[in-house]
Amino acid sequence: MSKFNNSQKGNMQLLVLIIIVFAALVGVYLVQQRTNFLPKAGFDQSTTYQSINSSGDLDKALNDVNSADLNQVDQGINQTGSDASSL
Repeated sequence: MSKFNNSQKGNMQLLVLIIIVFAALVGVYLVQQRTNFLPKAGFDQSTTYQSINSSGDLDKALNDVNSADLNQVDQGINQTGSDASSL
């Protein structure tokens, strides 16, 4: 004698079918979602970078580098290193 009668078997099959359909719909939804990793992986895009077209542009860029606050640069490098190590 079986533990389940025919109506219980039918209910179980219907429940399994509903779960499969639900899982398929959730899977289709998740596959269509895009994940954007670029904002964390890229450089600071708020900074504008000028191209160097002449020796005057090069002099200006060198002056900017020479006047940079090295402590701030070190902090940025250390922060980037700690972010990378936490991955």
